[in-house]
Amino acid sequence: MSEETFFIVKTSVEDMDLIDFGGTPVVDNFEALKAAIIQTAGRDAAELFAEPVYRRGNDRAPAVISWYANVPDDARPLSECEGQDRDLIEAKLRERLAPLLDGIADAGVGPMIGAALHLKDANCIYAVGGRPILVNWGMVPSSVGLTPNARGRHYGATLGAYLPLASAPPINAEELGALSDRLGARAAAAEEVPEEPKVSDSGASAPKAGEPVVSHAGGGGGSGEPPAVTDRNGGGGRWRWIPLILLLLIMGLVLAYLLIPGTLLYPPETVSISGDESARIAEEQNDSLRRRRDELQRALDGAVCLDDGSLRFPATIDEAAERANGGAGDSGSTATSEDVVPPPPGRLEVPPPDGSTDSATDLLSFIEARTALVITEFQGGKGSGTGFFVGPDLLVTNDHVVYGASGDQAKIGKPVALYVKSEALGRVIRAELLASSGQSRGVGRDFALLRVPNANAQHFTVWDSEESVKLKPVIAAGFPSAYFKVDQEGRAIQDTQSAAVPDMVITQGTVNAQQNIGAEGVLSLIHSADISSGNSGGPLVDQCGRVIGVNTFGIQDEVTRRFLNFSLHTKELVRFAESKGHTIPGTDQACRPQVAERTQPPGPETPPEGDTPAEPAEEGSDPAAQDGKVD
Repeated sequence: MSEETFFIVKTSVEDMDLIDFGGTPVVDNFEALKAAIIQTAGRDAAELFAEPVYRRGNDRAPAVISWYANVPDDARPLSECEGQDRDLIEAKLRERLAPLLDGIADAGVGPMIGAALHLKDANCIYAVGGRPILVNWGMVPSSVGLTPNARGRHYGATLGAYLPLASAPPINAEELGALSDRLGARAAAAEEVPEEPKVSDSGASAPKAGEPVVSHAGGGGGSGEPPAVTDRNGGGGRWRWIPLILLLLIMGLVLAYLLIPGTLLYPPETVSISGDESARIAEEQNDSLRRRRDELQRALDGAVCLDDGSLRFPATIDEAAERANGGAGDSGSTATSEDVVPPPPGRLEVPPPDGSTDSATDLLSFIEARTALVITEFQGGKGSGTGFFVGPDLLVTNDHVVYGASGDQAKIGKPVALYVKSEALGRVIRAELLASSGQSRGVGRDFALLRVPNANAQHFTVWDSEESVKLKPVIAAGFPSAYFKVDQEGRAIQDTQSAAVPDMVITQGTVNAQQNIGAEGVLSLIHSADISSGNSGGPLVDQCGRVIGVNTFGIQDEVTRRFLNFSLHTKELVRFAESKGHTIPGTDQACRPQVAERTQPPGPETPPEGDTPAEPAEEGSDPAAQDGKVD
């Protein structure tokens, strides 16, 4: 598609006659049709026609056409609109159809435009974003037939009320010629009779015999007054601003709703945490931070300042307290600040598996090689999230990445295809959904397992223990969409034809709380590593490279206004996988980070102990004499 479009409806064409132009159905010539209408009738007329995606059937599935418009708004049939809303849509429809008379009369493209004016039925006129959109055009039911008389009657029951014609719109040169003759005779008669047209008893001018009844204002048969909707300089033109005003009002209300504290950011309509529970979580976070502050203070009190200006911390907090009270502590301790203050992630290494001859891998590279972008193609568009490998071809993500958030499913439809790509894979792979947990109302389990054929990917080990990980440093990895909206590469983030992916976003934080939350008592981690929409399904990783949580959603606390990042504990993931007949490798061993040796900056060599550095020799002097040596 040439621009961003949004799904309206899908139609089976099994019992339809698709009208041809140039030997192919006119729905297969949408770009040519759009260009022809723009040239002969203007862009507004061209935007009446929804864009079709025609998928031909086979032995197992019928042929279908999906219809799209470039308006990001809910679509509904005109028949469901009432009152002033319907009047406005119908007025716009008449106004935009009227210029098509010139397009129909064009010898080159008239039959193509005429073919497009045939609709499946009267319910094919939709209201989208305050404007009319035509779907199921270029076809008639097989039961109607393609004879001129049959099509004429069918046209009168569909678009005829908005662009009245004496016969069906032309679909070939012969029908176009007959229509042109009638239009030409009408034009000649208008030139010969410049005086006021005769008015019938009903107040309408009487057409000549055989002349098509054409009205640019509506199906009433041609009022003697100028039609208000086509009077661009008159009173009717002021109504055209109403849809824009309504749209701005709706956008303002949506923005105001999103700014309300506590509004769920992602996924919509899936999380509900009471004020009491939110306050309890926040209080536990505060307690954790206070304990961490006290721990660091005790360590600082027992630290030893070395000659090089660095601090050496005690190996344990007990030793710190002993030193702070005047004791000597463990004289044999070799602990450094890394025992108390977490080292930078760039210095952390993940050792190779037991028995492997591979060298250790730095933590960031380790994470990036095992995390991937997940793209879901829906009937009504595309979505993206994050996933991570737990086996050579087994990938974990959120259920709402696969099916969309529960509040959006009616709009976007069912998932059509799943794709996985990453820099490590170097390609796009179509994935298969193995299992899904579904989405619970409120806080609930939100998992999906995908099979990625022939991925042969490096994979994580998950933390399979309920032992507390509070205050442990963590890293969140993924593809949050907010980072790519202003990135040129972000345009291709959902491109399933390209293996290119944007640079993965890495954030650091600490686990603040580990709690069973929500009505289902789901074991979750609340942490401070920033996540946002697009991180869903991505890994929360500890300093040893194990996944300890699946990033799922975030909320803003109503009481403290603090943003809370939630990950579902991997213990829940393991249980879910086992219930679906799959095994995910896990470990319950405590994390002991492996830190790479510091790289010493280059500097002057230190002379051996007891040696005195030699003074530089004066220019022109004998070096041997400087050393006390004589020939």
